[in-house]
Amino acid sequence: MNVKGSYGRFACILDKYSEQDGRLLLVQRGLKVDPITQTPKWDGRWNLPGGGVDEKDAEKSLTSEQIVAREVREETGLEGELIKEIDSIHYFYSAKEENTRFSKTVDFYLFRYKSGNT
Repeated sequence: MNVKGSYGRFACILDKYSEQDGRLLLVQRGLKVDPITQTPKWDGRWNLPGGGVDEKDAEKSLTSEQIVAREVREETGLEGELIKEIDSIHYFYSAKEENTRFSKTVDFYLFRYKSGNT
């Protein structure tokens, strides 16, 4: 079995209301094709807003926090204030069509709503 390098992806929680309310913002994903496995993914599922690191991010030396803030802005139209990093998870998954195992890391951040409309 082949093993492909880490595929980093960042997710974010955004609290639009007061801390007492504690609401969570989710986005509904459209149908996309996974660039690694070339298989359909997302198909209308609800997720936390977020995204991965691409070559442009690496060239600009953006931090994980900057990438997450940008992804939230692009996907929701909202500006958030970073409160803290919550946790990271790392896991492996396999592509049925290929004899390949993938490594994935996801970092979770807590943001507070600052401005914008969904």
